[in-house]
Amino acid sequence: VNLKNIEHNIKYLNNVIDASKLFAVIKANAYGHGAIQVAKLLCKHDVFGFCVATEDEVLELIDNQITKPILHLGKIDPNNCSIFKSDNVRCTINDLSDIAILESCSKGALKKIKCHIKVDTGMNRMGLKFEDFKANIDSIMNNQYLEIEAVYSHLACSNDSDSDQNIEQIEKFKSCIDIISKYKEVKCHLLSTSGIFNYNNNIYDFARLGLSIYGASSLGGGINENLKPA
Repeated sequence: VNLKNIEHNIKYLNNVIDASKLFAVIKANAYGHGAIQVAKLLCKHDVFGFCVATEDEVLELIDNQITKPILHLGKIDPNNCSIFKSDNVRCTINDLSDIAILESCSKGALKKIKCHIKVDTGMNRMGLKFEDFKANIDSIMNNQYLEIEAVYSHLACSNDSDSDQNIEQIEKFKSCIDIISKYKEVKCHLLSTSGIFNYNNNIYDFARLGLSIYGASSLGGGINENLKPA
């Protein structure tokens, strides 16, 4: 694994996302590159935090003294929710059933659980349905056990720069921001690797970058000469 190339890619990507902050996706053992060595390297550079998919991946980072914010993207396991008591860990609310699990966890810890709300704006994989988000946002934002830090979504066709579905998702996400901002100002994130190149006007506060960190381009199989393979 060429760590120098990963350093190069991070510097380039930070220029691309400008004032936004980088959430480095290191799920699946940093796409096979070694999650701990990649995380420790990126901690020395301008990376805000890390995204992972499972509780085991969260624990691996904590056990290796990674103190930057860790965003757990996956489904919450009621048997492992104690990891969300850590100050640097954020969970994702993907389903209304997650709220009761987090309430129970928070009561035991006597502290609020830091959460990001994922809204399914059209990818149909994970996240609250848009209608459920609208119908339940009041109870979520006023929940005494939850600290809502951000709202996010994911484009289904971000590698397509001319997709009507992406435009529809972006508009729906803007509606989510309008709705939640009536309660408090939260952070927002929408784009992954291909999105930052195709929809640069919609980067918001964070960019969740995975493939590009390791030198891979997801733009229709084309090569980005600014990225070096890790």
